[in-house]
Amino acid sequence: MHVEPWLSIETRRDVDGCLVIRLIGELDMSTASDVAAELSAILRSDGPADIIVDLGELTFMDAAGVTALLDAHQRAAATGRTLRAREPHGEVDTVLRVTGTADLLQIPGIPVSDHPEPDRPRRLIT
Repeated sequence: MHVEPWLSIETRRDVDGCLVIRLIGELDMSTASDVAAELSAILRSDGPADIIVDLGELTFMDAAGVTALLDAHQRAAATGRTLRAREPHGEVDTVLRVTGTADLLQIPGIPVSDHPEPDRPRRLIT
């Protein structure tokens, strides 16, 4: 029996005025385009300068998911905004650490020493 991956995207304003995008489920090649489209729409709007992607309820992420987050991070930076992530766990945390994406997305609680050469640009090969 094959079960299709699912993803829910919830958007809200934080008490600090940040825009929080909460991802629930799986961020993979079949759902990454939905996340990319949502983040693109947010970045085209006149929303807040600080955008946080909450990964606390994300259960899986592959290279397509990492690419969606990195692309949005680059577009945000190009417009003077920040896109950060928070609360990855399990496999999602591992994927972000191994690829160096955790450092780029400024995930709290990750010591700088865990990411050698933090100023070196990273390139994701998918």
